[in-house]
Amino acid sequence: MAELLKNMFSPELVDRLALDLNRVSGASAKQFTEMVIDADWEKRELKQRSRHIAACFNQLIPGTYPDQIEVLRKIAKGYSGFTAILFSDFVEVYGREHWDLSIKAMEEFTQICTAEFAVRPYFMMDFERMVQQHQRWSTHKNEHVRRLASEGIRPRLPWGMGVPRLKKEPEVIFPILDNLIHDPSEYVRRSVANNLNDISKDHPEKVLEYVSHLDLHTPNTQKLVKHALRGLLKKGNKTALQLFGFHDQLEVKCLSLTISQKKLSIGDILLWSSELDVKGEGKLRLEYHVYYQKASGKQVHKVFQLSEQQIKTDTQIRLNRKHAFRDLTTRKHYPGVHILELVANGQVLKGIEFELLA
Repeated sequence: MAELLKNMFSPELVDRLALDLNRVSGASAKQFTEMVIDADWEKRELKQRSRHIAACFNQLIPGTYPDQIEVLRKIAKGYSGFTAILFSDFVEVYGREHWDLSIKAMEEFTQICTAEFAVRPYFMMDFERMVQQHQRWSTHKNEHVRRLASEGIRPRLPWGMGVPRLKKEPEVIFPILDNLIHDPSEYVRRSVANNLNDISKDHPEKVLEYVSHLDLHTPNTQKLVKHALRGLLKKGNKTALQLFGFHDQLEVKCLSLTISQKKLSIGDILLWSSELDVKGEGKLRLEYHVYYQKASGKQVHKVFQLSEQQIKTDTQIRLNRKHAFRDLTTRKHYPGVHILELVANGQVLKGIEFELLA
């Protein structure tokens, strides 16, 4: 069985933090360890453990918030990786009355582990001021800080506190992305793409307008924009498809679409095949959709990409694929009627129904 993510915050990590805390501040290592590994420790999930450790820091580090931050700055220098997020957590919770000091701390802590979650409450306190801060971070010499400039201001940041104005006012985000879209670091550019993908879910036309002025002949930019528009491409958005050369000049017909069985059980693998007749010349993007039955009785579909290819002459394409219906941590299957559809350049060619049994 895979190791639980929450176990990254392990007793060994707590012991190490306790010794560092004692060395830097004089606080009791034994008291810190006992306070952190309490009766509820095993029940806490990943984020809860980080937040709990931050709360213990607050109780045991002597002095005011500025004194505590100075202690954590010294301790944090020896840490890296996701567990170091507990330092940013401390700023997120306890630093809101010390804006300037907390901004400096987040700028420092994001260089050992992201501060993207820590910035979110500060948007709620003073939106315009935080937007300006992200603008300044977007020109910082350190790539981790520049990534924070994009990641922290994402409208739909996973696991992050929602900031409604970021969804409503994407205009404040674009000037920041202007500074980052050609960043030398792929780490930063990937965040820009994810930010644009977030915006496209609420304002697709604004994202399409924004990327239409970019040079897609540049490999890094093309890769960024394609990742940014992945949601629109999966939805078959015609403008997004045309940006990457998937036009209507190809005539694609589905000659056959067959499946290995009309009924299968959860955990089984469905084999399917298709034969396509393609006439014309141009780029072809092939996908298939699976419409899953949900517990509510509704169906939701997920898109799976098959290929992208340049068609130079009339041709026939044979597809043989398999699709597993095993339960995953990210997807639970439910019995009922399901549908598989074959899609070419955003257009549904043919669909076929089958039944998934408990």
